[in-house]
Amino acid sequence: DDKPDQIKKFTENFILFQLTKKIRQNDYASAIPLPTEDIEIGDSCSFAGWGANEERPNHPSNELRFGYSTIWPHSTCKRSVDSIKDYEFCLWHPNQRRTTIDS
Repeated sequence: DDKPDQIKKFTENFILFQLTKKIRQNDYASAIPLPTEDIEIGDSCSFAGWGANEERPNHPSNELRFGYSTIWPHSTCKRSVDSIKDYEFCLWHPNQRRTTIDS
C-alpha cells in the first residue's frame, strides 16, 4: 500500500502548502480557488477525498472520489452521526440515505 500513514490511519485529513514558485499546470495538477469567507450552513460545496464509503465503511477508498453537497448544521447531523467533532462539518447528499462528516 503506497498511501501515506496519515491516510491509512485517518488522523490527518488535509494539508495546504504555500508554494514559493508556480507549478506547471496540466491535466494532473492545477490551481483551485480557496474560499475567502467562512463556510455557512446551507452553502453549496464541492469535496474530494479518499474517505470510507458504504462498500468499505472502515477503510479509506482506493480511489480519489469527489462530489457536490450542502453544509448542514451540527445539531441536525448529530442525530444520524454521533461521532461528529466540533472542528468537522456535515454534508448532506440528496440521493443518499447518509450524511458525511469531514474536517
